[in-house]
Amino acid sequence: MGAPTNFSRTFLSFLLLLCLLGSSSLGQNDPVKNFCRRWGRQSAVVDGKLYIDGGLINYQDATNNLTDTFLTFNDIDAVNSDGMPPFYANLLKNDTIPSVNGGILWEDSINKRLSLYGGEYQSTRPPSTSNLYSYDVLYNEWVSFGPITQEVQAASYGAGVSIPSRGEAYYYGG
Repeated sequence: MGAPTNFSRTFLSFLLLLCLLGSSSLGQNDPVKNFCRRWGRQSAVVDGKLYIDGGLINYQDATNNLTDTFLTFNDIDAVNSDGMPPFYANLLKNDTIPSVNGGILWEDSINKRLSLYGGEYQSTRPPSTSNLYSYDVLYNEWVSFGPITQEVQAASYGAGVSIPSRGEAYYYGG
């Protein structure tokens, strides 16, 4: 095989440049690296893990807030080399579970579940009925309990608390 021609060197250089640009743009939308650009999220603690769901994020343009579709967690019982709890973005959340901002995650530390309630829809239309969704921490899966049976309008940006020992949760305002 002969020496590479100018064309093949130029073509290979172009391919390398495309790969580098493509990988750097993929890294820009990394929820771990852009943690401080996330806001309006729901969070709760179960078994020493701080779960953070949804909210809004802006990766580059401060006027363009995007829906954050990630469910992430910090292991608050551990410390990394920076002295901070390690942050993970490897939990499952499929398209049937809404990504909202300003909702609430109620923790159920007894059954190892999180319940998602309320919130605002940024880039999708809200469903016609308010549903209650639950995340099973042990099995890393979401389920929908279907429409809420009582006449309740989903709210956002209120205050909420759960009492796992009594199996109760409350939401005020919004």
